[in-house]
Amino acid sequence: ASALPEDLAALLADRIRAAVEAAGGSLLLTFSRRTPEAAKAVMTARLSPLPGWIWDGSGDNPLFAMLHAADQILVTEDSANMAAEAASTGKPVHILPMVALKSGGKFARLHADLAAHGAARPFDGSLDAWSYPPLNETERAARVIPCRTFEEIRWPRGTAPSAHLSIAATSRRERDWWTSPGGRCRSPTRESSPS
Repeated sequence: ASALPEDLAALLADRIRAAVEAAGGSLLLTFSRRTPEAAKAVMTARLSPLPGWIWDGSGDNPLFAMLHAADQILVTEDSANMAAEAASTGKPVHILPMVALKSGGKFARLHADLAAHGAARPFDGSLDAWSYPPLNETERAARVIPCRTFEEIRWPRGTAPSAHLSIAATSRRERDWWTSPGGRCRSPTRESSPS
């Protein structure tokens, strides 16, 4: 869990404003439903002079439209969903720090994975541009899940693999498609799936 106290929100707003002004850009800002009201107020007050739009909370959250329109994306480090959604765009993702209330192990792992993929970097006060292949976790999961299911059917616990191949594949051609070096389930791991 993390917090965004008013003083940190003010500091971040000032750094964001300076970066946007230096880049000659504009701002599209949305808040999550968990953003404290005091943080929203101070960020809105400090960022309102920039050209652009700050979502006031009325109507549906325009996050996806903003992700589509953005050239650069800044997200707070406490949201796995927002970071992953931002990384699905192929646009630079800058991670904004927050105050940790307890160990952020899962977030640290996520940010390390996003950094290793080339998608995200800690916000350093500048809006540097970079590119990377957009994440497509839905497609990756759609390919991995059938492979793992196939592996479970093919080799139930405690049995020899050859005893169950006929259950898993209706024909030799289908089995070969699933298991051949170029086949769909050659290796149902992250390394075998496209980034």
